[in-house]
Amino acid sequence: MKTITIRVEDDVFNKIEEQRGLKSKSEFYRKLIEDYLNTPEDNQNKTEDSLNKREDRLNIHEDDLNKQENNLNNSEYVQNILKESESLKAELAHKQELLKMSNDWINDMRNQVGFLQFEYQKISGRLALTEVRKWWEFWKK
Repeated sequence: MKTITIRVEDDVFNKIEEQRGLKSKSEFYRKLIEDYLNTPEDNQNKTEDSLNKREDRLNIHEDDLNKQENNLNNSEYVQNILKESESLKAELAHKQELLKMSNDWINDMRNQVGFLQFEYQKISGRLALTEVRKWWEFWKK
C-alpha cells in the first residue's frame, strides 16, 4: 500500500471527522476514496441509461405530436377553415379595391364641384343683372 498526504480546509476536515465517528482515520479515508472512485462509473452508466430512456420517451412524444399535427392538418374541419380563410382574404382584397376606387371617385367629384363653383362665379360676375320689375307688370317689357 502507498501513503497519500493531503491538505484540506478546517470546515471540510470537521465534516469528515463528524461522519467518521469511531472508525479509524486511515480506514475511513480509504473507504471514502474507494467509494468515490467506484461510484462515478456506476453513476455514469445509470445516468446514460436514464438519459437514453428520457430520449426514447421524448422521441415517442415527438412522434405522437407529429402524428397529431398531421391528423389536425388533414382533418376536414381544418381544411374547411383554411378554405374559408382564403376566400375571406380574397373578399377583403376585393372590398379594399372597391373602397379605393370609391375614394378616388369621391375625390374626382369634389374636384369637379370645385371647378364648377369657380366657373359659376366667373360667369355670374360677367352677367348683367336685369332690372327689378314689379310682379304685376309682367306684361310690360
